[in-house]
Amino acid sequence: AADLIDRRRAEEALRESDRRKTEFLAVLSHELRNPLAPIRNAIHVLEHAPADSEQALRAREILGRQTEHLTRLVDDLLDVTRISRGRIELVRARVDLCEAVRKSADDLRETFEEGGVELRVEHPAGPVWVDGDETRLEQVFGNLLQNAVKFTSRGGSVAVRVSSSGGRAAVSVRDTG
Repeated sequence: AADLIDRRRAEEALRESDRRKTEFLAVLSHELRNPLAPIRNAIHVLEHAPADSEQALRAREILGRQTEHLTRLVDDLLDVTRISRGRIELVRARVDLCEAVRKSADDLRETFEEGGVELRVEHPAGPVWVDGDETRLEQVFGNLLQNAVKFTSRGGSVAVRVSSSGGRAAVSVRDTG
């Protein structure tokens, strides 16, 4: 009886590990696609804008950020041990939420312009500090903005708002799609 109980526990642990891997890979697949639109847009800008222009500088910054995101995602994919244990490592630090939102919005600005969708970013004049993983936060904001532009018709708008009150911070995304 003890052997059967141990065997069932081991089988359940394997099923749980497999479920976590499947969930992780589904999320990762989605996340790997997200940096591609900003990268494509940045390459387009670099092909058409003067090398020393503000547009080219911004495009290079976008490429740098998105390459860092992709590198981190690939590192996550390669570390199967963390996946099986259900542990995705967060690199927590003091992060300016306004800056993280601004970077995400800048990375997708071309996508908004191409789709004819207005993008407004509202935030306090100063920083809004949070304890978080900057890359993961930017991924979340990028996902929200990509979904918003995807489902908003030409002529529509998307508004991103960063706020803080009573020691709490909030980011909201509203769209007309």
